[in-house]
Amino acid sequence: MSDKNNLFSRIASVKIAIASPERILELSHGEVKKPETINYRSYKAEKDGLFCERIFGPEKSYSCACGKYEGEKYKGVVCEKCGVTVAPKEVRKRWMGHIELAAPVTHIWFLKTQPTSIIGTVLGMKNKDLQKIVYYGFVETKETVYVVVDPKSSYFERGDILYASEYEIISKYYDIDVKKVYKVERTIDRTLTSDVEGRVIDVVEEELPTDKIITKIMIAPENEYYSLYPGMKVIKKDGESVEKGDLIVKGTVIKPYTADIAGIIERDESSTLITIKGEENEKTYSIPDGVEILVKRGDKVKVGQALTKELKIDDIVAPVHGKVKYFDCDFHINAENDEITISDIGNLSIYDESKMKIFPLVEGAMPYVDPGSYVNVGDEIADFFMLPDEWLTEEEYKDFASVYGEHSIVLKDIIEITRATYAVTRIAPEVKKEILDKVGEKIEVGTLIYDSKYNTYKKIYGDKFEALQGAEAIMELLKNVDLEKSIRKLRKQLDNVKKGSQTENKIAKKLGILEGIYRSGNRPEWMVLKRVPVMPP
Repeated sequence: MSDKNNLFSRIASVKIAIASPERILELSHGEVKKPETINYRSYKAEKDGLFCERIFGPEKSYSCACGKYEGEKYKGVVCEKCGVTVAPKEVRKRWMGHIELAAPVTHIWFLKTQPTSIIGTVLGMKNKDLQKIVYYGFVETKETVYVVVDPKSSYFERGDILYASEYEIISKYYDIDVKKVYKVERTIDRTLTSDVEGRVIDVVEEELPTDKIITKIMIAPENEYYSLYPGMKVIKKDGESVEKGDLIVKGTVIKPYTADIAGIIERDESSTLITIKGEENEKTYSIPDGVEILVKRGDKVKVGQALTKELKIDDIVAPVHGKVKYFDCDFHINAENDEITISDIGNLSIYDESKMKIFPLVEGAMPYVDPGSYVNVGDEIADFFMLPDEWLTEEEYKDFASVYGEHSIVLKDIIEITRATYAVTRIAPEVKKEILDKVGEKIEVGTLIYDSKYNTYKKIYGDKFEALQGAEAIMELLKNVDLEKSIRKLRKQLDNVKKGSQTENKIAKKLGILEGIYRSGNRPEWMVLKRVPVMPP
């Protein structure tokens, strides 16, 4: 009898079983890290590729890849240079490698077995639900949205956005104040222009209860505009109301400017700057508007010579009822009597607050005007006033609509959102009970939930609650299967059901699968691969 027949006669049985990740690693001679096979230049097996000699053995018997060790006498030696073990080339038919997967994957044989999935049967999960988890399923939902205006003792911050599915849970745990918000779907996409003429009274930022920052451009028709000079005494402060005839700023006398050095005058006739260039140095004087200059370019001046005439500044008295606004002013406060005087050149405006128009701008908008600038109808004052996808409360929308019109902003009150599906893989008994008591929802290991619920419960309970997606979730659920306990439970159920019923068939099928896995010494989680064997080339 031939050796081949003797070999087959000695085989009593063949066993096929699922290889555990640990067993795959035991059989492997190395990890395959590249998809390449042969190097197109050298025609040799690519290192760490699917034909790698270091993993699957040498292509030439008893010779390493680099040629340092050749001959049967070096059998078993691992080359320190190329890492190839000296062996006969026939080992390439037996040696295996492996691939470490970046994420677990379910084995197709166990996921899509017809008519029912083996994994689904073991977990007691419908095929539809099983594939939602494995293939990262999602659903489209429509929800109302809220913004936190007062987080109180919760972990939220003012301005946080909550969808209805999240708020429904959170409201059972925390006492927080929220307001319904609307999403800006469309808005006028153009530069903001002024529809009034007047002086820009101020450009200010205002923080809203929702933690949003808006910018306000305030423009009012101007009654009077005055120049201010150093030494003038302030009677009415910025923002104070005045009646006709009220003294606002007390006048002063600007004494003549005199030369501190001798030299030649350098100045532009249209400028208020005077420069004296001396032999060793020079000095520049800034002359206030309205002061008459006595010297011209090229004049020679001596020390103490007058450069300007004396100017008497009259008191500024309110010609009408209004409010006072100072622009570009520096003030000096006398520490002894709190008297305020102008310390640098500036301007003053008197405006009617009742006729002032306020242009609100959403956060991120860029104003084109500064306080004190004059605006005509049609002038551009900002790059935009609103952007799509902004969240607005009803009060905020009314503030913008009252200025720009109701049709300038289109809102959505019901928001379409994509929700990912998760499977609960860990939940502490006390957490399960508390969720049932507070929310009225029964959640157990294997329950499918959407990402909004998962994120909410995760923030509340931390490590006591976990849910996953993909094959990783299935692997964790299969790890929780106690084969012996499940088999005993199914046998007991089988004794108590009607013979020949559909229920009996379902129980018997699941029992048969679990008993087969148990008798073979396999584990259910091995049906999910995190390490793949690579057969030799």
